[in-house]
Amino acid sequence: MAMLQFAARWFDPATVSRVFDPLIADWQREWLDATPSRRAGAGARGLIAFLCAVIVSSPSIFHTHAPGAVTNRVVVRMTRFIAVASLIILSPPLMQLANDDRYLVLVVTMLPSAITTAFPFSMISAADAVRRSQPLAPHIERALVSKLAILAMLFMMTFGGFVVPAANQAFRVVQTRGGAPLLRSVRELTTWQLLTDPTMTAPQEPYTGGADRAVRIQRELNNRAAFALIPVVLLWLRWRTVATDARRWWSPLPAVVASIIVIAVFASTSYWGYLLEQQWQLAAGTGHWFPVAVFAVSAVTTRIRQRRRHAPQAL
Repeated sequence: MAMLQFAARWFDPATVSRVFDPLIADWQREWLDATPSRRAGAGARGLIAFLCAVIVSSPSIFHTHAPGAVTNRVVVRMTRFIAVASLIILSPPLMQLANDDRYLVLVVTMLPSAITTAFPFSMISAADAVRRSQPLAPHIERALVSKLAILAMLFMMTFGGFVVPAANQAFRVVQTRGGAPLLRSVRELTTWQLLTDPTMTAPQEPYTGGADRAVRIQRELNNRAAFALIPVVLLWLRWRTVATDARRWWSPLPAVVASIIVIAVFASTSYWGYLLEQQWQLAAGTGHWFPVAVFAVSAVTTRIRQRRRHAPQAL
């Protein structure tokens, strides 16, 4: 039964045998014993009971531990990618600031932004480390990926919403040699400050920043929210793409090649999202969600292909 297969993929054998096996057996027995007119109700009750069991048992997923060798490999590959990508991102400003007496301080203030930019794309290497390492039980693999996705989103929300704005503000202070700007730009405000900014509730107020500032705040909030979901979507996409069975020699692509392609797709879709937002006169920041939609559709398409490839062929 599909429900039992779902439970076996997400939960450990002990939970499946203790919770889901008897629940599904009772569900099937009730459905078979019911009269045809009452089978729909029995099916609905069984489905509700199954969903409740999934919700109640879900915390056990986060208590499922993966082998230390696998988690260490994930951390190492992510760290390696973020370090190299951050260095590439910082290379142009580093060359421009080579002769500046504030070189080290400026580099430190630019580092959080570079890390936040590189972090989502490290999910490709992380997915490879999970699926191309030693074979894991389905429930352990899914638990590891689920925890990684949640931690990645929390990191993006915290680091991108609080650490990066503080670093951006410090960068401007250092540039002005201690003269703090009178009005912070939207990139120097924390997510909480953006959400509570009075400009959002009075966009037409005639003071410096006025309606333009409200639009910039809305665009920045959409940017942070969309960017926080990018690592989750990329992890899902790569995890689905890297199948356990061998296929063609070029599929799936190596993590380095896949990362370059994903970054190029992200840059191009971000540009097209901005153009579509302007052309269709959408709400400010809507274009930031275009890359998320493209990657999500790609992940769903990959999943459908896998199901069709593994589906039994009709005689």
